[in-house]
Amino acid sequence: SAYSTVTAATTASPIDALRGVSVTGNAKLTSLTVHADKLYSLTITTNPKLTALSFPFLTTLDGATTDKAPVLSVKGNKLTAATATDNYDQTTAGAAIASTVHTEVNTGSYDAANPLTSLKAWADLAIARTGRTTTLVAWFDAITEVQTLDVNGVVTTTTPVNTTQDDTTATTLFAAIYSRPVVAEASTLDGAVSGEARTYTFPLKRDGLGNILALGAGEGFDVTYATSASISFAQDATARTSVSALVAYMNADTSLAAANLDIEATLDAEKETLYVVNYLSTSASLNSAGAVSATGFVNATFGTDLAGKTQVLSWTAATGDTAAEIATDLSAAIDALSTRYTSAVITTGVNANKSFSVSRNVTGTATVDQSPIATHTPAISFVIDAAMTSTTAILGKAAVAGYQTASHLSNTFAATRNTLTAAGTQQTGLSITLKATNGLAMAAAVTMTTAGATNTAVDFTGATTLANAGADYIPFLLVPGVDINLASVDIGSGTTDKTASTYWVATTAAAGTSNVQTAGVTVIATDRTGWL
Repeated sequence: SAYSTVTAATTASPIDALRGVSVTGNAKLTSLTVHADKLYSLTITTNPKLTALSFPFLTTLDGATTDKAPVLSVKGNKLTAATATDNYDQTTAGAAIASTVHTEVNTGSYDAANPLTSLKAWADLAIARTGRTTTLVAWFDAITEVQTLDVNGVVTTTTPVNTTQDDTTATTLFAAIYSRPVVAEASTLDGAVSGEARTYTFPLKRDGLGNILALGAGEGFDVTYATSASISFAQDATARTSVSALVAYMNADTSLAAANLDIEATLDAEKETLYVVNYLSTSASLNSAGAVSATGFVNATFGTDLAGKTQVLSWTAATGDTAAEIATDLSAAIDALSTRYTSAVITTGVNANKSFSVSRNVTGTATVDQSPIATHTPAISFVIDAAMTSTTAILGKAAVAGYQTASHLSNTFAATRNTLTAAGTQQTGLSITLKATNGLAMAAAVTMTTAGATNTAVDFTGATTLANAGADYIPFLLVPGVDINLASVDIGSGTTDKTASTYWVATTAAAGTSNVQTAGVTVIATDRTGWL
């Protein structure tokens, strides 16, 4: 039987824009003829009776020169070469070249009627594709006889047997093509540290709308790097009036390079999410504070746990509970969920008592993670359905049939309805990192202290050294296991990995441990298309 096909390109399916043919797993197929003039992918495998193969028009490798992954896989069939002739070849020094050497210096031929010969022109183009990333293979499944010539032209005839078709036999005459490009090993240096790093983090002061306040006169920081030698990073009335402008100024600094120091600032520390509970009852287009009509339990989801399972918060809501009581219950449920979070009710401001804050904790502790590698806490979603099967507290008016829940997904047109939400707003603080660029520990003189006005935009509340301009800001210095994860928890993949604890806090340099991501392989360049 014969099989002919061409996979046509279609504009609807971009993946088909590069033409391909795949014939695999046909138990009865004996002969295959493909009328295609161009292909990008050709797979002919596991056809145990396939002995005849013909591509009479195939001359073009489809695709642009930027397409680096052509496919050629011909193996596991019954393609036989009647004869393979291995000529005698020698180096310029007169040494014989073994048949397993598979470059153009090893000449020979397969019989003219061999079933792979019609692939020669196309295979040459695929092999020559610049930057190719794929391994191209075309195998004879059997060779009836091999004729090997010696230096005198004497022919030795053998009947070879091959049982495998992989890189272990890629240089034998059964492999007409086994062209594997070199793959460089890709690895990381896990735990590598470039030098000492110190990170200080500070809360920021905000207005009632959550905006960071402007810097006070000269507010900022002095970095001392030697006796009587320091550089000031502070507010300037014309150039730097905001904390974000001060951060940009620090990150653009090059003046510390002479002292083998680098300074890096971010607005990505002290992460905190402020949740506001809104519980409203709407009747005749007028909103009033919602109140629980009948005691029962309430459910809400809060992201996932370390195993990827949804975290469910459950608590009992009592008759008469309003947004304030629900916020208190939510905060307590999150705080008790695990040591992963710290939560507290906010008792001041426009949303006093009906809002609360949540921060992530240092792994395995009950202390807040103040570092830039901490992540914000997840969204809160109340689980309330019309059937009252997930939440039994009646959040609406008990006497109004059909409006006893806060979801009303199908009843938003109703004159009486109730809504319950807990919206989160993310806030961050300031981090300032000093790094030794010489791979060593910092000099004893290196400190960071206050400059100009204090406690205006940057919150120094609780700083015991604030009054001493010559003292380092120890209260704000991140300490592994206290306010940033230990290096064993957040292991870096190199000295520039900002997800690593040691990028932000480290006492000395460390070489790291090699971690192979992709194993390297050597090139195999079996190319006997000239024999076909």
